[in-house]
Amino acid sequence: PTPHQELDACKEVLARINAPRRFWPFGNHDWRLESYIAKNAEQLIGFQGVHLKDHFPEWEHCWRLCVNKGTAAELNIKHRSSGSGLIGRGKTAGTSIMTGHLHSMNVLRFSDYRGDHFSIDGGTLARVPGEIEVPQFTPWTEDNPVDWAAGFFRLTWRAGTLLWPEPIHVINEREGLVSFR
Repeated sequence: PTPHQELDACKEVLARINAPRRFWPFGNHDWRLESYIAKNAEQLIGFQGVHLKDHFPEWEHCWRLCVNKGTAAELNIKHRSSGSGLIGRGKTAGTSIMTGHLHSMNVLRFSDYRGDHFSIDGGTLARVPGEIEVPQFTPWTEDNPVDWAAGFFRLTWRAGTLLWPEPIHVINEREGLVSFR
């Protein structure tokens, strides 16, 4: 799709989210518009609309969103984090952490002196290659199989504790087939 088509599709989908505050942790794909302009239209740098966040002013853009900061139930949400593998991310952060960079929709539990924490990879809301033809992903995947999963996690806190994250896995979008619990 063209940049206009991608922006229009993103605006259409994100307009469905009704929340008093909406946060957008930056990720590596969010820089594609700026990179394209920098490579192909250097004279446009600095113009309004060059940055992806210019097109989504109703969202609060950030590098990291911290929920329940300073408590045992702290959760840091960001696109990707340092550390090797899913468990390494959580241990490096020292808290529960949720990322989306791997698109794998997995969760691992680990413990320290403050209790249980989770390292969560949130999957993707895009259609997954293999399930359906997604030509815009072919250059990144080189047409190899991927372990991505379409879906997201439901997070629940009770009595100051983050409960085990619950995956909502989209199995077949056309038929409305999802797996929950």
